[in-house]
Amino acid sequence: MRKIIYWASAIALVGLLACKSTQNKHIEDASTTETTKGIWRFEAKRKFKQNDMVAIELYHEQDTTLRLMRPMEMKLEFEENGAWRLVKQLYCICLENCPPPPREREIAAKERFTFQWKAEERWCEPSLKTLPAPVGKYRLIINHMKGMERKLYVQHYEFQIIK
Repeated sequence: MRKIIYWASAIALVGLLACKSTQNKHIEDASTTETTKGIWRFEAKRKFKQNDMVAIELYHEQDTTLRLMRPMEMKLEFEENGAWRLVKQLYCICLENCPPPPREREIAAKERFTFQWKAEERWCEPSLKTLPAPVGKYRLIINHMKGMERKLYVQHYEFQIIK
């Protein structure tokens, strides 16, 4: 029985890793990357209390449609010792059978949507682990493409978690 559970866990883990590698490939296929200003207007507080829900409203200010890349897995980074590190987040709870997240989402001109994050880090090791997000500076990274261009544009919003 233990062998069956072991092999089922191993197969599920390989499936999750394969899914993650195909998600990253779409962005890596972009021919160039450029940091932009003014594509998104961020409407949110600059400081959030530890253990609060971080809510950042994004407003697409341009007159053209954009493609938001990996909308369910927006990149969130924490400044630690002068360098940015990726915040541990899960799209899917450990080894659950979840459908793969969408690779992109079309955002119409002048459209608004909200990014929400419970200020905590979550990861699997071998079961679900959760810790409050450390106090400090964070940034939300937005990756998007304009129309059918192959150029990836990046913009970020910085905020702080305080006690």
